[in-house]
Formats: sequence, structure tokens, C-alpha cells
Amino acid sequence: MPGLKTTVRIAVTLLLPALLAGCGSLLESNGPPNTQWWLEPVALEPIQLPEDAPLTVHVAVVPGLDTDRILNLDDGARLNSYAGAHWPDHLPEVLGSVVTRSLAAAHGAPVRAGERAEEDGCLLDLEARSFFGRIDATGITQRVEVSLAGTLACPAFERPVQANQSVGVGENRLGPIVAAFQEALDRTMVEVAGQLTTE
Repeated sequence: MPGLKTTVRIAVTLLLPALLAGCGSLLESNGPPNTQWWLEPVALEPIQLPEDAPLTVHVAVVPGLDTDRILNLDDGARLNSYAGAHWPDHLPEVLGSVVTRSLAAAHGAPVRAGERAEEDGCLLDLEARSFFGRIDATGITQRVEVSLAGTLACPAFERPVQANQSVGVGENRLGPIVAAFQEALDRTMVEVAGQLTTE
């Protein structure tokens, strides 16, 4: 009569191939491969803050948008994601980087990311309220919506900042959809920058 160790060894030997065969879907993915999509900084006209004050940029997002997935919103108010499509990081980090780099190229004084302004500096505190594709009842992406809102707070003044853009999508493929995100973000940043310049 075989011992307990021998019995366990035989059972594992017989069961392991069956378990591996049954778990094939866990080891092999039939879904689309994960792809990261890039957003470029936006070329802006020069901006002028009071006395060329240093600018600190902070970007947050509304609940639901804090993800690295590329999102869409259907006509039933359901927030979904495009299969296998990701930004390089979660949306607050991606937008914070793009906004900071865009403004740094347009401002004569230092621009940095952070939650508090430097001494005698300004804080641009933004929230992304929409950053998704809008899809219809058939699952076709019709347009991309980008909305940023917040405040510019400087030592001598504070003002609201708000920009909203909607860009149509020509083809229901990820390439054109991401291109629409880029165009909507470009237009939104032009709007934001126009509200920062002091006269």
C-alpha cells in the first residue's frame, strides 16, 4: 500500500495537466493587446502673468476619471473604457504633465507642478470635468469631450478659468479617437492660456 506522500504525488501528477488545460484562458489572452497612447504638449502663444510671476500648476480630475484607461461615456450615462487602450499614467498625472509643459514653453518665468504657489507666485488649480469619448446607442464614438475648470490665484487677484471643447471623430478606430483627444486638448489649452494673460 503506497504511503501518503506517494498518493499525493500521484494525484498531483494526474491532476496538473487537467488543471493547466482547464486554465488555458488564464494563461492566454484572446483580448486586444494593451496599447499606450501619447498626448503632446500644446504650442501656445506667449502668456504674461503679473511681473512674470512663477507659475505652479495643479490638475485634478472628477471621480471616475482617475484611471490610465481611455474612457468613453454612452448615452445611458455609463462610463466605460476602450479595450486595451491606456494613457501612459493615470489621467491627473498625464494632464498635469501636458499642461505644465505647455505653459512652461509659453511663460517667461518658471513653471512647475505642485499644489501650492511659490512665494509671490501664481497657482493655476484645474479640474478635468470631462475627458472621454461620447458614444451612441450603436457603440460608435461620435465625438471627444474635454473640459477643464478652476482658478488662477496670484498675490494681487484671483480669477476663474474654464474651457470646454468637443471634437468630432471621423472613424471609429483608436487612432482617430486619440487624435480627437489631442485636438480637443489643444483647443482647451489655447482657451486656458488666453485666460491667464494679464493686461
